[in-house]
Amino acid sequence: MKFIPKDYQARLIANAGPIQLIYDRASKVAKASIPHNFHLHVQHACSLEELYDLQPALRGVVTSTDVVQVTSPVKGMNFLQAELPDLGTLSKISTGKKPEPRLDDEWNEGFSGSHFYVITSTTPARGHNDTAMYQLRTRMIEGSFEDPATGSAACALTSYLALKNASSRISHFELTQGVEMGRESRIEVTITLNANLKSIEHVELAGTAVQVMEGILEHQIFEMVNLATGFQISASS
Repeated sequence: MKFIPKDYQARLIANAGPIQLIYDRASKVAKASIPHNFHLHVQHACSLEELYDLQPALRGVVTSTDVVQVTSPVKGMNFLQAELPDLGTLSKISTGKKPEPRLDDEWNEGFSGSHFYVITSTTPARGHNDTAMYQLRTRMIEGSFEDPATGSAACALTSYLALKNASSRISHFELTQGVEMGRESRIEVTITLNANLKSIEHVELAGTAVQVMEGILEHQIFEMVNLATGFQISASS
């Protein structure tokens, strides 16, 4: 991002839909409008024994399936979510077994991960057009792998919470992940619901990043198609 001017904008065309990007060089914050087709799986509830088998440290700590859901931000990305009572319990989550959630018909495909979270702070909305604010600590586990920052899981979780607590159209979430593995990250998600508060209108993902590699993208007339990925890229500054 070091060669990108302030207020850079781009549009990626992905299989899931168009992604509008904005990068502010001064704040080093990137924002992306995320394609969404949120789904809460309801045909097969996750049992406590299934949760304990996945994470033995939760036995006797999580005692109700009400805090466990399986969600998908889009078809093909699935997360078993569990709300935990405190950060001490979150620290006991371990890598190991891959989750195998039972998914709804027509949605039974793709990646599955487990996503554990603690809501550390809430500020309720004061009216229909006010913004509800949440702060969370999270961990995403997929077998022997732990991810320090998972945008898709963040979008799935925040979509679920925004719909569950739908007292206003806009909910803003700050998720801190990767603390336990020494790679702390922060993801911000803003969910905008439709006027009836029953479905999602817009999902915006934002955050900063640490550079781990760099490359050069060359294109003409500010538009190109990457033959390797199938992405169509349009950019303006």
